[in-house]
Amino acid sequence: MPRRSRRSELALGAARSGGRRGVAAALLTVALALVLSPASAHAEWKPSGALTASLLVESGSGGGSGPALGGGLAADLWQSFGALRLGAYAGLHAVSGTDEQALVFTPFAFSGAVVLEARRISFEIRIRAGGFGGAVHDHGFVGGLYLGTGVFLDINLSSQASIGFGGDLHLLVATADSPAFDSRAFFAPGITLVYRPRVPDDAP
Repeated sequence: MPRRSRRSELALGAARSGGRRGVAAALLTVALALVLSPASAHAEWKPSGALTASLLVESGSGGGSGPALGGGLAADLWQSFGALRLGAYAGLHAVSGTDEQALVFTPFAFSGAVVLEARRISFEIRIRAGGFGGAVHDHGFVGGLYLGTGVFLDINLSSQASIGFGGDLHLLVATADSPAFDSRAFFAPGITLVYRPRVPDDAP
């Protein structure tokens, strides 16, 4: 009986972990399908994207005496549907600090954005959901769910390019595969370079 009970617990933990990984994989698959395929015969391929460099700040993290600081570089690749952007997100982020704070993680996620454009500026709200993999100094390799959001104010450099200032929030949610890893959140002020589809001229 004890053996069966132990096996049941292991099976339940694996099922929960597998379910979370399945959700992350499904979101990423949908994102890649939106970006890499020209969609339907009624949709036009309108790629857009953003490259974002940011500072990572986690105040009072991991039992450390001070804030954990780091940096990261990430990219969003979208298919444009008017003001709506749908696609995929990937990044590489590193955080320094104590042994408990030090972390390197790479998120892969579905990415969505709403862009409100004016003549010289635009305002972006970004939302992401997927998974992450990484390594912690004192726990080895870790993984789990990734959730993120960001807000940026962009200044137009041309009809297709802009530079933006704002920040992201990264949330790493631990799974049963990484029992020693606590969920962590990072605020990431940064700069983003945005490319968007060319808008056809109305003039003949």
